[in-house]
Amino acid sequence: MCFFALGIQLTSPSRVSFSMASVLLLGLSMISAGIWTLETPLHLLYNLSIFMIIAPLAFLLEFKNIIKSPSFELFSAAVSFLHVFMFWLIYAGFIPSEINGLVQRMWAIPTMGWFGIAAYMLGSRQFSANNSMHATSA
Repeated sequence: MCFFALGIQLTSPSRVSFSMASVLLLGLSMISAGIWTLETPLHLLYNLSIFMIIAPLAFLLEFKNIIKSPSFELFSAAVSFLHVFMFWLIYAGFIPSEINGLVQRMWAIPTMGWFGIAAYMLGSRQFSANNSMHATSA
């Protein structure tokens, strides 16, 4: 996620990239979750994982004119909505503790899948834009 944030900043059309900041903070929270246990507030860096709600929407808004895909826009919005819904389910106590780990691992599938699809969408659009620039200049 931190490397993805760097890639976002390098390809961002603006100097200040909110999608880069949100992805970087999310990545740092995931790194800290691997270092510290649940008993310490440093696990997820004081709940910075909440930025997973913002990351798809910030990316969507920042790269909307580059990616130009209504289906990707819908997917990004749906993933953000899923994050809000899952945080609500977890913090409201609606997920039984016996299956909490399974639910979180299932939740990771669309979460990590979004990063792969976002990287593909941005990379393919950047690649096709570079190819069309070389074709018109030749």
